[in-house]
Amino acid sequence: MSKPIVYVAGPMSHLSWEEMNGWREAVRRALPECEILSPLRGKEWIKNMPVHLTPKEYPQPVGSSKAITRRDHWDVTHSDLIIVNAYGRRDGGVGRATVCEMAWAWDHQIPIILIVDKGDPFQTHVFIMEFALEIVHDLETAITLAHTLLNLDARGVISHAKCC
Repeated sequence: MSKPIVYVAGPMSHLSWEEMNGWREAVRRALPECEILSPLRGKEWIKNMPVHLTPKEYPQPVGSSKAITRRDHWDVTHSDLIIVNAYGRRDGGVGRATVCEMAWAWDHQIPIILIVDKGDPFQTHVFIMEFALEIVHDLETAITLAHTLLNLDARGVISHAKCC
């Protein structure tokens, strides 16, 4: 039997590599029985950028608009679960790409766990409420829910959540 696939979506623009990737690595450590797909896969070149990422094309591997969009669509639509981390993004908001990923998942009936600050108006938009199967307020709860939804043994779950 193959591993369940979990796609980890969330803001990337105007964030450092650690802000983009730290929580995704925490999910990878907390769900070793899953294949974790990240939009950062193969984009280590972002670490060397002199300024933070912006929503545009880059002349780098997997950096064109077609490569970014098609791979992310493929990853989302072939996943068993999507974890969207919008926690702490009140000022920066959630990017259009993340909302597209949520729509693709919803269209393919792939469950979404949304992590968002308590009181963040993003979670009360009618589309977002419809897209998200569960709305939680920390990474640890999202990981526990992922274990339940994917029918994984949660007895050994250890808190790896540092970002939320």
